[in-house]
Amino acid sequence: MKDNVPGFGYRDPQTGTFSGLEIDLAGEIARTIFGDSRKVQFRPVSTQQRIPSLQSPLQILDPLLRGFSILSTIFNSNWWHLGMAGKLPEFLCPAGCIDQQDFVGFDYYWGVSTFRLNKLGQLMNAVRGDSENSPVWPEGFYALLKEHAKLFPNKEIMIIENGCVPMVDGMPRGEYLRRHIQQVQRARQQGVNISAYICWSITTNREWGLKLSPKNDFGLYRIDLDNDPKLTRVETEDVAVYKAIIQRRSG
Repeated sequence: MKDNVPGFGYRDPQTGTFSGLEIDLAGEIARTIFGDSRKVQFRPVSTQQRIPSLQSPLQILDPLLRGFSILSTIFNSNWWHLGMAGKLPEFLCPAGCIDQQDFVGFDYYWGVSTFRLNKLGQLMNAVRGDSENSPVWPEGFYALLKEHAKLFPNKEIMIIENGCVPMVDGMPRGEYLRRHIQQVQRARQQGVNISAYICWSITTNREWGLKLSPKNDFGLYRIDLDNDPKLTRVETEDVAVYKAIIQRRSG
């Protein structure tokens, strides 16, 4: 655990007492497994040391466990909104925090419609940064919009991030944008209160700190971050697609 991030993982230098969300989660896990939240020991490590510190001879099973971990996290990734809707335990979201957000905001990039092994594999690789081969499912976007509208019927919904690299899952970015924005319009036509849509990203950025390449460049305007000191914006063909959608107000 970290011991220098107040509210997340922190050790009081005077008393040596640990506190924060990580501490509470570990205590709850210990209570569930052993019946006593005190049956857990904390060892402060840096971010880089966390995974190596947990490795054991059973790490040969890591590929299977990693898949389960990623998938179970994906299926429970809306914990923030569940908390705001009052659907989480008190220790994860205090009652005073419920319904305190001004709007509902979320990102949507990839998804799978079936439990086909190849698609699930793509989804797990996408979590690790393989954006070019991530699975595309525009209809999943619509389903999430409807789900969030049901959770928060009186809140406006903002799509904070939606976009892709130049080619993803065999689909050009222009087509990706058209099909996903169509799902936004479909939801709006059915009464979902969507107030904003943001395409990620207007310009090239370093996704997850990866070495820059077309496989991780989400920018509608390309910038050679490594070799161009002027950071010149070069318009991609997808700019025209996005402009046309905005002008027509239609995907």
